[in-house]
Amino acid sequence: MKLTEIFDKPEPIKWGKDGKTITGAFTVGEEAYNIYFSPFGRGNEWGIEFVQKIAGKKRGKLGLTGTGQEFKVFSTVISGIRDWIKKKKPDAFEFEGAGKSRMKLYTRLVKLLVKSVPYKVAIDDDPAYARASYRLERNK
Repeated sequence: MKLTEIFDKPEPIKWGKDGKTITGAFTVGEEAYNIYFSPFGRGNEWGIEFVQKIAGKKRGKLGLTGTGQEFKVFSTVISGIRDWIKKKKPDAFEFEGAGKSRMKLYTRLVKLLVKSVPYKVAIDDDPAYARASYRLERNK
């Protein structure tokens, strides 16, 4: 099975707003997740974050969830980012990843994403701290 085939069955996303932040809520199995698209800087630049929702908590959990549904979660997140790009047409957007395995996965996902959207990617990784920042800018 190819990596692209793993990510072709996303869950439906319920879109909303929280102030200037665009939100996308979805469920995989019994777990609820949110994607946040928050404007920053000047112009049409955005930060992206996705979390597992935790009952009774305002902010969700970052990192591994341990549910065994990571492909379905990432499929839905990638689908949500693609839909959001089509609608919002951002000039640039950024997100971060921490942990060696997460950085490796995000790097592969970003390379897969840029094959289907008109953006170039810049990856700023810091192996000493096992963190990476990913910035995608619209091709001009």
